[in-house]
Amino acid sequence: MRLLDRARHDRDRFRARRRWRMRALAAVAVAAMALVAAAPAGPPGALANTTDYDTDNDNLIEITTHAQLNAIRWDTDGNGTSSNAGYATAFPNALTGMGCAA
Repeated sequence: MRLLDRARHDRDRFRARRRWRMRALAAVAVAAMALVAAAPAGPPGALANTTDYDTDNDNLIEITTHAQLNAIRWDTDGNGTSSNAGYATAFPNALTGMGCAA
């Protein structure tokens, strides 16, 4: 009878350790998901709601619409910013400093 009690005791200890490991793993998974959700999009230092129109990082913005092609004339120094409303419409939420290196 003692052997059976020992086996039950060992089984219960094993189950308790397994439950503890599963809880710890679940806590780590929840923490990792929270970190991913809180991480800003884009390069470090950029705001989460900005867009980098230089998608291949060659210091040249990618032009995909006629409005963007037209708006380039308002960015006279090529730094990716302009005070013109047409530029802001063509490149909404533009990342500060995108465009050609000065």
